[in-house]
Amino acid sequence: EAIEAEVSVEQLAADAEQLAADAEAASEEEGEACDVEMATADGAVLKLDLLLQEVAGVLQLCAAFSQWLAESTSDFLEASKSDNCNSSRPANNNAADSSSSSGGQDIGASPPPAARPTLPKPKSRQVTGAALSLHSRAQRVSCSYLAAELVYSRLTARTALRLSEVQAGVSTVVEDTFFVVLKCFQRASSCREVLLVVLPLLAELTDSILLRTLGPRLLRMLRSAQPVSSLSDEALVAVNSVRCAIDYSNQLAAAVRAAAADGFGAHAPLADGLMLTEGSVGEIEGFGTELNGHLKAAVGEIAEGLLPTAWLLLEWQTASYLVKRPAGPNGHDGYSSNGNGYGSSGQQLSAGGEEEMDELRLRLLPAAHAAAVEQLARSLALRMEEGIFTKRFNELGAIQLQAEVRLISDSLSAATDESVRHCFARLTQVAFLLTAASVGEAIALMAEAVAAADGEEGGGKQRQRLTAAEACRVVSLRVEFAGHD
Repeated sequence: EAIEAEVSVEQLAADAEQLAADAEAASEEEGEACDVEMATADGAVLKLDLLLQEVAGVLQLCAAFSQWLAESTSDFLEASKSDNCNSSRPANNNAADSSSSSGGQDIGASPPPAARPTLPKPKSRQVTGAALSLHSRAQRVSCSYLAAELVYSRLTARTALRLSEVQAGVSTVVEDTFFVVLKCFQRASSCREVLLVVLPLLAELTDSILLRTLGPRLLRMLRSAQPVSSLSDEALVAVNSVRCAIDYSNQLAAAVRAAAADGFGAHAPLADGLMLTEGSVGEIEGFGTELNGHLKAAVGEIAEGLLPTAWLLLEWQTASYLVKRPAGPNGHDGYSSNGNGYGSSGQQLSAGGEEEMDELRLRLLPAAHAAAVEQLARSLALRMEEGIFTKRFNELGAIQLQAEVRLISDSLSAATDESVRHCFARLTQVAFLLTAASVGEAIALMAEAVAAADGEEGGGKQRQRLTAAEACRVVSLRVEFAGHD
């Protein structure tokens, strides 16, 4: 009654929304008046937050008291009936007779119990009516609470957008927005009004805050940072923010599922609570999946910018792998095909990209950086594999190729916390087939290569194998095997 009579939750929410609209209109003007409007609006939102916290506590107490009332009413009435039966029986005077016959009361004996006051016997009809009245009032307050909580979430999300800045390479709008969503959801869950408050609020939070506010903001950040391959600060902040939003989406979905499995704290949880939240959880996970698609495109652009195009054109495509041992007095000066030392092509590539990769590692989140390096490894392996089929190899050239592939694979794996050697699986297999010492050994290696089916490496990373036709084509690149079928 005090809440309904003295505190108008809906009115306070409407006032806060009006003040926020006035402050937003005044933000076009600069000066002290604009700052005052903003401070007033922020104060109204804070006041609304405190009131919502109190109302949620009252609703939680109402739910707990209603549950206690329902459980204890039958026991209380049963105890009242038992008292009526006991009062109609004659009192037992054996103890008094024994005391008088012994000449008085024992010193250690406890005094006789005091007579209990006669309590009015409650009627079941009155208790049931009181419980229904309490529940009805709680539902009215719940409706006002839901409307005010939605206003609070919208206003706080707008404030997060307005005050966003970059911290540790990530826009604060991501963490602040998910904090608002999780805070409102957890506060609503404490009310224990699942059907009336929690489910409608969760659906609206997902739609209005995540899908229609945060999502478009992140996509605008990516579009304004084009081309992402430039590796500008704006581009990397956008990529980091999207990666962070994907992680928070997964955490939010897990939190909702855990709360639903717990019945949102209710004494008698809904049997289909998990099913009722699956719609909102699906939208949250879909939001993360959509962002992941944009992230993959952005990471692909970053990898394209890191791809050593100059090395591929000037070094790799022009390199010869018909290696001859140089003639010299010692006879062990190293292998050489075009004036370069053994494996020098791979050494030049790994040394040239180390500085750039180290700098990128400091500017990207670990997950985004690992994805960029993996995509770079896949693109580089594909380009090298395409170039191999335009070359001819002898045994020493195949050994040199194998060493270069291993060097590049190890270098990129060292640039991230996750190995990218699986990206070079086909290229490694190609180099291995080319090192066969004889046609018979080549046939045996081809049989092993074809028998090894496509599978997954550790961590769920897909690894591809050569087909029989591809393996035959690779072996035919060896000049020593010319003329063999």
